Amino acid sequence: MVAELFPVGEFLAEELAARGWLAEEFARFTGLSMELVSGIMSGEGELTEQVATKIGQALGMSAGLWLGLHHDYLAWQGTQSANE
Repeated sequence: MVAELFPVGEFLAEELAARGWLAEEFARFTGLSMELVSGIMSGEGELTEQVATKIGQALGMSAGLWLGLHHDYLAWQGTQSANE
């Protein structure tokens, strides 16, 4: 049995909280719109390669990590829907 995976936005929210950053500060720092940052954190925004690159650069992580988390979650979510 595979453990439950979480949307990438939850990981982003945890990273920001651990650093004491507000979403608004993060949006300004990365040049992303607050609407997009909020959307990603709520699970409704699109995580593109460009957005993942900006997030990764701001947090000192690779874009591949963020894209991988996102794709793994989507794949897991698809299997959960198929099993219902």
